[in-house]
Amino acid sequence: MKKILPLFLFWAVIIYTLTFLSSSPVFFDYSYQATSMIKEDLPSVRHLLNFDGGHYQNISHFGYIMKFQTAFFPLYPSLIKLFAFLTNSHLISALLISLVSTFFVVKLLPINIIFFPLSFFLLAGYTESLFLLLSLLSWHLFKQKKYLFSGVFGFFASLSRFYGILLFPSLLLEYFLKLPKNTRFKLGSYQPVIPLLLIPLGLVVYMIYLQYTYQDPFSFIHAQSLWNRGEIISPFRTVYRYIKILTTVSPTIIQYWVALLELSSLALGVLATYVLYKQKQFSYSLYVFLGSIIPSFTGTLQSLPRFLLVLFPIYFIKLPTKFRPLLLTASFILQLVLLTAFLTGRFIA
Repeated sequence: MKKILPLFLFWAVIIYTLTFLSSSPVFFDYSYQATSMIKEDLPSVRHLLNFDGGHYQNISHFGYIMKFQTAFFPLYPSLIKLFAFLTNSHLISALLISLVSTFFVVKLLPINIIFFPLSFFLLAGYTESLFLLLSLLSWHLFKQKKYLFSGVFGFFASLSRFYGILLFPSLLLEYFLKLPKNTRFKLGSYQPVIPLLLIPLGLVVYMIYLQYTYQDPFSFIHAQSLWNRGEIISPFRTVYRYIKILTTVSPTIIQYWVALLELSSLALGVLATYVLYKQKQFSYSLYVFLGSIIPSFTGTLQSLPRFLLVLFPIYFIKLPTKFRPLLLTASFILQLVLLTAFLTGRFIA
């Protein structure tokens, strides 16, 4: 921890300094529809709440006033509203939740995570750091056979984003593989892990709320049409679409590089799935596979680089010792480039 803390603080200072120095005076709310976006008068840090961060702010102030906002799960904005009573600022509350969550994430994970190209989102007004902490705690407590607490943290993870539901099949597979082979298909063997049912219950609770409010328990899925994710498409068609973009669009256009990043993220997720499988980390492999492949069924890989950030088993893969410094350096430089693009509204993830 003595070595990790200075590196964590150094990284955080770099991210915040670049945010303070951002030349863009604009707050990008990316609102899609006419909503009253909250813009607190803190321009030096407000850039970290660009795009989706603005929606979490809006929900924390007013609740779900527009149906499309149901794409953003409720735990993070609820915590923002709760802590705003102490900070007197929803914006500061959001960033504090992210900072504290990231600190504990770094304690639980290899320090490699801060070099990941999209790691700056952990410090932004997004749900990444909170979700990552909750999912890590769920796995950590499961490994300690504290199944009730594992289920509780899994419950909150699935209240913070849809990916929380992926904890359930992955943890169940982990338990299945630890059982003696002659008991794996006996229902009684699974009595100790009944609390894991709390994990999907988090999503069910949200769906009940959506049914009560909008008479549509799946509105968080239907809202995806605003992001061009309105129908199920073969992953092969999605990949073909990206290959077509990369072979027809000029590299001088930023959309080319965004498409390259998104397709590379899918390739990285699939590669990590394979490596974890070969290492006989089957439950980790399943978790990364599901998290990587699900977006490809929507016809777009938009946001996949950010989704990949929270698939923590990736960070347990050891990089080749010979190339590790080079890979981490290149990854960190890419992070700074993407952060600059995000702060100035040229990169949406």
